Amino acid sequence: MPDGAMDGLVSMDKFKSLNVTGHSCLSLSFKRVMVEVMSQNSGTSATESDTTISNQTIKKTSKTVTRTVLVRRTITFSDLNFVRSIHAVLNEQWTVKEAVAMGNLEINEGDELLKEGSMDGHTALDDMLDLSTPVTLKFIQRRTETVTI
Repeated sequence: MPDGAMDGLVSMDKFKSLNVTGHSCLSLSFKRVMVEVMSQNSGTSATESDTTISNQTIKKTSKTVTRTVLVRRTITFSDLNFVRSIHAVLNEQWTVKEAVAMGNLEINEGDELLKEGSMDGHTALDDMLDLSTPVTLKFIQRRTETVTI
């Protein structure tokens, strides 16, 4: 690329379209302008400096990483009304189909009720309605994150 080919560049489009492959070298020059506000009516002052990076090989690589985090929650209820609210939003796979909240406690969509705690040994969701307080329910939440680095 000829010297000054990037002069006056105001967007990254031209930079992104550069074809730098193999052992190609690229020399970049950066200008930094610092503006300092002195006081409300005294104007501004500016300083500038140039930095040149030469004979550096630039290689663009990216990697997509997907990870799943499992969060286990154990909640003990003394109010059967909230247990009934949870029962109402569970599907046949014991998964919460819509979030339910009471006070600052929220059971999120996608949380899975485990057959542990007060539900240990139970096979039917309707068994929840026959539990007596205190009721301990255990949930697992799967959080999937995809990050490009």
